Amino acid sequence: MDMCAGCGILQNSSDWTEGFGQDNDVAVHEKLSARRKRLTVVNALLKDTGLTLREQGVQLVLSNWMGNSVVVTHLAQVWVEADKLGRKQPDPL
Repeated sequence: MDMCAGCGILQNSSDWTEGFGQDNDVAVHEKLSARRKRLTVVNALLKDTGLTLREQGVQLVLSNWMGNSVVVTHLAQVWVEADKLGRKQPDPL
């Protein structure tokens, strides 16, 4: 399902990679730290494809070396969009 960037920004659901059933007492900085670590891992996987993933507010932005970008709402969507933007297909496994 495709969604415009405006609608995606309004989406308020958590990504499955953020954990299931975690206590609400988990500090915000711990969640942000974990998200940045995931970004580092994903960027390492994307390195050979010519793509980079970065945070922009609560959204993720996938960009190629030519400056083309797409907003993704969750990590699973990164791989779909990477197939479209990248020089070669990523292999997350």
